[in-house]
Amino acid sequence: MLLKIRNVCRLIWADIVVYRYAFLGIGIYYAVTRILFQAFCPMWIFTGLPCPGCGMTRAVTFCLTGQFERSFYQNPLAVGWIIVGVWFFIRRYVCQKKVKGIKIMIFVLCLLMFIFYLYRMTNNFPSHAPMTYNYKNIVNKFFPIYEEILRIFWNL
Repeated sequence: MLLKIRNVCRLIWADIVVYRYAFLGIGIYYAVTRILFQAFCPMWIFTGLPCPGCGMTRAVTFCLTGQFERSFYQNPLAVGWIIVGVWFFIRRYVCQKKVKGIKIMIFVLCLLMFIFYLYRMTNNFPSHAPMTYNYKNIVNKFFPIYEEILRIFWNL
């Protein structure tokens, strides 16, 4: 059992080393955007509009802490991402097998997220969290007419 855990840890560390620059880039991006904009989502920062994954971090956190109703309200597809993540981890690190079908699963989840995003934009935006508008977005600072254009489609 201890040998199995060591092998899992070695594989995880090997992947961390291979993707270290990606992790470093994401870490720097996270720190900079949190300091400058108090947000993480580039779409929300630049356009003020929520992205298809809006509420995903909170939804995953709520789901992992047993707050399933709150998780579902934030983003019901969080459960799908958790299932795919656990399946990937078990297949890649525990079973040490090639992860087949992961691209299809991610594609299906992304497609479902986009469909759900369209639903939330027509029914929940801009008055229900997490589907809120960021009035301090970058596009609006450079093009004040931007917000007027959005008012045509949504009641900001």
